[in-house]
Amino acid sequence: MIHIAVCDDELNVCYQLEEYIKQYKDRREIELEIFNRTSEFEKALKERFFDIIFLDVVMKDRTGIQLGEFIREKLKNDSSLLVYMSGYGEEYALDLFQFQPFHFLKKPIEAGEFRKVFYKAWDRVRGDTGIFEFKSSRTIYRLPLKDIMYFEGDNRRVRIATEDNVYYCYSTIEKLFSKINMEQYGFVRLHKSYAVNMRYVAAFSVRMVTLFDSTEFTISAPFRENAQKRYNVFSEKLKQG
Repeated sequence: MIHIAVCDDELNVCYQLEEYIKQYKDRREIELEIFNRTSEFEKALKERFFDIIFLDVVMKDRTGIQLGEFIREKLKNDSSLLVYMSGYGEEYALDLFQFQPFHFLKKPIEAGEFRKVFYKAWDRVRGDTGIFEFKSSRTIYRLPLKDIMYFEGDNRRVRIATEDNVYYCYSTIEKLFSKINMEQYGFVRLHKSYAVNMRYVAAFSVRMVTLFDSTEFTISAPFRENAQKRYNVFSEKLKQG
């Protein structure tokens, strides 16, 4: 599912983009939300993630520049694709550049131009595979699965470790694992409470796994046979190339 937001204080523009996007709904998985007030949009941004955001530059209560700053700097969201819209030409280009815009649409927005930008944004999001998304302390994080060293559950809290940071989210291992295909992304389950990314395994024995950063995990009996098989397959692939 791709989540899209349109934020513009001109209702006719909101309805226009809604009609454009509806053309793709039969063939594509899209969840679309329309915002006519920036205060409502800010609230939504704190609660959920949008893959693609169509954002007006000039609005009555808050500008698209201010919202871009809110998204990129306050929420630390560098993943959403920002498509800015304006009828004032490109005089805002330098101000918008700092927020890494994906594209700029000039009003009035023509169907053909919108279609080109929409397809490019869609392809970018769909091509961004292997992303793990979770919420922690009202912040939504999106991490490449290849960068996650291991998941470790403790009751209803899960530790998510990368080489540079450790994140926590309130969930269970089973719920998190239901979101991803572990085999596809190189994870192996060693215990009911944790799984490691085989890319970071320095030593693998019958009862113990050691990662490159010296973190150690024991392999519990119910997972031992499958873990050994999975690691053997992974090792063979590394040898082949």
